Amino acid sequence: MERRDKGRRTMQEQRPKQEKHRVRDQAAGPEKQRIAKYLASCMVSSRRGAERMITEGRIKVNGKVIVTPATLVSAQDRVEVDGCPVRAERKMYLLLNKPRGLVCTRDDPEGRQTVYSALPQSFRTLPYVGRMDVNTTGALLFTNDGDLSYRLLRPEYHVGRVYNVKARGKVLAEEAQRLCTGVVEGGETLRAISVDLLRHLSSTTVLRVVLQEGKTHEVKRMFDAIGHPVCALHRDEFATIKVDRVHEGSWRELADWEIAKLHKQVGLAHKGGDPRRGTPTPKGDDRKRAGITHKGDDRKRAGITHKGDDRKRAGITSERDARSSPRSARPSRPGDRAPRRDRPRQEGRSRPGGQRSSRS
Repeated sequence: MERRDKGRRTMQEQRPKQEKHRVRDQAAGPEKQRIAKYLASCMVSSRRGAERMITEGRIKVNGKVIVTPATLVSAQDRVEVDGCPVRAERKMYLLLNKPRGLVCTRDDPEGRQTVYSALPQSFRTLPYVGRMDVNTTGALLFTNDGDLSYRLLRPEYHVGRVYNVKARGKVLAEEAQRLCTGVVEGGETLRAISVDLLRHLSSTTVLRVVLQEGKTHEVKRMFDAIGHPVCALHRDEFATIKVDRVHEGSWRELADWEIAKLHKQVGLAHKGGDPRRGTPTPKGDDRKRAGITHKGDDRKRAGITHKGDDRKRAGITSERDARSSPRSARPSRPGDRAPRRDRPRQEGRSRPGGQRSSRS
């Protein structure tokens, strides 16, 4: 028993400090969370901004002004900011194929376009997961799921990032192997999980690089260390979510199975169901940009009906009945062949043995 308790203490000591705080919060109740985290999930402010609002006396819980960020609240509590009630928003998950030239920020002091200019107005309050350079293209996630976003960026969860890199010059196999063993740049060791040489062009080399850490300018610093600066950088995949089916500058909502896969990858429980249910759906131009169409309307315009209805009207209940029933027992459909008795007889049709039929 003492050996088992000692092992438990060792596992507790190995957890990061942030995880200990999260375990402590969960012990307070399954639906309770700190007020700053609750306000951040409501898209009111960041956690630090919420803490400043608390010290200024702008937050009320059930009619009482709170003075400590350690206050725990749930969905049943009435939370007010400057006298206005707030409510937790539905969790949303978006994937953007970021084009070149968009800045990962909400407001750029230089007046450049941001990644939010590629999203509809209803989704421009979502935080992005990780920062991408202005010239980097590819997969960029947006979500207001704070727990998921936090774990996707932590190195201890080994979240994969797949990049398509075009480097200047001819990168040799030995140099690519150096990236896997680790290179030192700026006093920091940078290491790739795998590096694959895809092809050599006239003056550049195309490679596929897989990382599990999101250090600042990590890919560019790695290739600078081996003497091959990066000419173009595209992120094909982030946390198993691929961007190959999304046009550049377009976005889509993640499917339920993709969201469940993300939660499982970082050790979070996913309750299942469609998280998009009950949310405002993009309309008009937003639906076109997202590639959303109504399948039922397309089927009606094409004149496609349910096969089961035709079978019921014909009295067919099994595949055996369908094979034995005459063709006239069901309504004709486009593409049906005419009955044999209605087909025109072909003159001079060949018979077995090479003989030709002749009619006098």
